[in-house]
Amino acid sequence: MIRVVLADDHPVVRFALQVLVNAQDDMEVVDTAADGLGAVTSTVFHDPDLVVLDLLMPTLDGLEATEEIIRCNPRTRVLVLSSYCTDAITASALEAGATGVVLKSSGPWDLLAAMRAAHRGQSVGAGSVVRVLAAR
Repeated sequence: MIRVVLADDHPVVRFALQVLVNAQDDMEVVDTAADGLGAVTSTVFHDPDLVVLDLLMPTLDGLEATEEIIRCNPRTRVLVLSSYCTDAITASALEAGATGVVLKSSGPWDLLAAMRAAHRGQSVGAGSVVRVLAAR
């Protein structure tokens, strides 16, 4: 069972993601958070396998929260959820410790596939990730 923490500052998005994830046989949402600090706190308390978090949130943004989550619990995978994704965002997310970035405009099955891949430690958003890493 993949234990998931979801963090997004929009209540409807959090709820929809929670319903989607909890409908899966191999995943369960152990907590949700409305901001980056809440995501970090939830990660420390619940020790999830995966945190899916919005890039733009109050208190700590997704990148700051990712760094803190990885510092506190290095085995937890982080998947950044964003309304837009550029090579610079992908590079920043990877540098912060995220396994990858997925667009909010992705279909639900694509998001679930990305979550499963991130849980396995596979880079998500491979085309963009490859371009970013090759440019370095």
